[in-house]
This record gives sequence, structure tokens and C-alpha cells, in this order.
Amino acid sequence: MKKIILLFILTALLPVLAGIPVNAQGLTLSDVQNSGCMRSMRSRANGNEIRRTIILLKEGDILSAQLQGFVSNCATEGFDITPSMSGGSNGESVSVSVGVEPIEPDVASICVCPFNVSFTIHGLEPNSFQFSCWWYDGQISLTEGEPLTLESITESISMNDWYYFLDKVSHTAMLQGVLGASGDLVIPLEFEYEDQTYSVTSIDEGTFIACNALTSVTLPSTLTRISDYVFSYCDNLTNVYCYAGNVPETGNNVFKETPISSATLHVPAASVEAYRTTAPWSGFGTIVAITATGITNVENTKNAKQFDLQGRKVSNPRKGIYIKDGNKVLIK
Repeated sequence: MKKIILLFILTALLPVLAGIPVNAQGLTLSDVQNSGCMRSMRSRANGNEIRRTIILLKEGDILSAQLQGFVSNCATEGFDITPSMSGGSNGESVSVSVGVEPIEPDVASICVCPFNVSFTIHGLEPNSFQFSCWWYDGQISLTEGEPLTLESITESISMNDWYYFLDKVSHTAMLQGVLGASGDLVIPLEFEYEDQTYSVTSIDEGTFIACNALTSVTLPSTLTRISDYVFSYCDNLTNVYCYAGNVPETGNNVFKETPISSATLHVPAASVEAYRTTAPWSGFGTIVAITATGITNVENTKNAKQFDLQGRKVSNPRKGIYIKDGNKVLIK
């Protein structure tokens, strides 16, 4: 009789349990809600400012999360959310990841919408942990019962035929394109926009793909990531000057089908060995330390577009060594 009653209880609870995904670390998820499409847009990168926010609140072992401005396909019907946790034993740090996957019907929409999505994670004991969710990835510390807001404001812009994707909170920029890129290209270390200074930290996928007019490129010291295919199929690229002391995170196909085996890579002297032992940079036929050799003497002109050795644009350069048209110049 007891077995029959137990079986009845399990049968009754099965539909409820099936809706609560449980991972190997014991976290459970419940109370998933979404606002539905709040306004439709033709595309993500339409030049409009997009505000993205994560709000976290921890009470006991329960973590409540709100994603505001989550951008997805207009046809999205819901979200499949999967939490996971690693670490925590023997005193090592805890890492919590939350995957948010839009559920879409068979017919996809051509527009995108912002959604507000909220959910609750149960079984999380520590208040300090590495948190990865949606656009955020970093260490956080929560105070019991006090909400923590993580905000990102992004915008796609164009400036003098240069196209960037801006993070207006961290003041960083991803280079997405340069109209008519050719010859000796110098990617700036930073630039001004709306009275704010933005550092160029990454280059978007395929930005200079099949750019055969490109012969050399100078990469700034602020660069931390180069996506796949950025300089692929660039048949005439012969010199790359990379001022990043730490080898940027680089996709293996960045230089796909570009003849770098016969090209020269110029990097900081202290970083030569690191580039020589890291793919795909190790594929360059010659890797040398950046030096001030090959300097051309030029007059100091206010209208000349010149950059310092770190890639920063200099409006009124004084005496010294600068980069002009991809070449080092000495201003007297």
C-alpha cells in the first residue's frame, strides 16, 4: 500500500519536476518570466543606443536575476535558461554561468526586439563568485538582500568612414570596418566621441577580409581581441606592427589564406618570444622587435594626420618619432 501511495505522489509531481532543470552541481531554476517584445527594430546595429542591464539579488541560497534589454529575434516565444556552477571545493573560487537561449518558432523574424527576462536560481551558497550571463563575465560580490546592478550601454557609430561598436560604460570600442581601407593602415589606440575617450580593444569578425589593397597595418597597444577572418585573404599584406605587449586573444583563422609566411611581424621587444610561440602569429616568416629604424624626416605641420608609437592620434605633434601613413617619421 505504501509503495502505491509513493508511486502516486511521484506521478503527481513529475510534471512539476520536469519543468525545473537541475544540473550536476545541484542548482535549480524556477520562476522564469519574460516581458515579450517591447519594441521592434530592423537590426541590432542600427545606430540606436541600446541599454542592457543585469540586476542580481541574493537572499539565503536564492539568487534572483533580471535581464533588462535582452535583444533577441522578434519571433522569440520564450527563453531556455540553464544555470551551472563549478569550483567551490577545497577552497577554490566558485564560477556561476547562466545560459539564456531564445526559443523561436520555425519561421524566423527579420527584426529584433528587447525583452526583460527574470528568473530565480536556488542552491547557491556563496555571495562572491565569477558570474557569466548574457553579455557580462566577471567577479562579483553580493551583499545579502541588496540588489547589484550591472549596466551596459552600447551604440554603433561611424566616424570619418570608420565604424565602431561602443561600450559606453567601459568606454571601449570594437572596430567593425574602415571604408576604402588600403595602403598602410594605422588603427588608433583611442578616439573622442561625445566628449568621451574610447579605447580600441577589439576588431570584429571579417573586418578586413579580402582587402587586397592593404599592405601594412599598425595595431594599438590597447588591443586585447581579434576575431576570426579579420585579415584573411589579404594577398598584399606584408607588414603588421602590433604594439600589444600581451598577445591578443586571436582566432586561428585571422590570417587565413594571407601569405604571412613571407610577411614580417613587428612587436615589442619583450614580447617577441610570446608571439613566436603563439598561433597564428607564429606563422609569420619574420618576427622582429619594433625599432625606430627607417625614419623619414618631415616638417611639423598642424594638418598632418600623425600618431604616436602607441597608435594615439596627435593633432599638434612636437619634436619626436611618430607614425604617418604607416611609416615612422621624425619631426624636427
